[in-house]
Amino acid sequence: MLARKTKAALAGGGIVGMAVVDYRLFPVVMRPFGKRPDCHKWPYYFSRSPRRSRRSEELARGYAAAADGISLKYGAPVPLICTEEVDERLALAVHRRMTHPKMAHVFSPRVFNSSQMTVLLCGLRPLVACRYHSAVLSLRAQVRRSRLDMTWAF
Repeated sequence: MLARKTKAALAGGGIVGMAVVDYRLFPVVMRPFGKRPDCHKWPYYFSRSPRRSRRSEELARGYAAAADGISLKYGAPVPLICTEEVDERLALAVHRRMTHPKMAHVFSPRVFNSSQMTVLLCGLRPLVACRYHSAVLSLRAQVRRSRLDMTWAF
């Protein structure tokens, strides 16, 4: 079930959603062992280094500031959408760093199935996305999309 505030905002239209992704986790590397949070699918682990971790932190702070700005400007909650489980870590970090975390809700594929995600994505106006998946799932409703350029990240 969608969070009540987000569901109400979707009914009125005009809500801005953010589908965030941290490209600094890639490429994955093969290791016989590693930290559990960094495991993609054994034996593949996400690339982690102090530099990449700092950049991920900067990215989360930037997304949080953007989400706060959107929620204050439009007075509506901002859904933080994870189209893959790998995105959940960043979305939760963004949510924790927001000044007004009550104005956001994290939608994870661990909780919501693809049909529920599609309903959510189709109700957005517009979608700020880095993931191709979220853009494709929202095509049916002709949701305006804004793609974030992540080429500077590497």
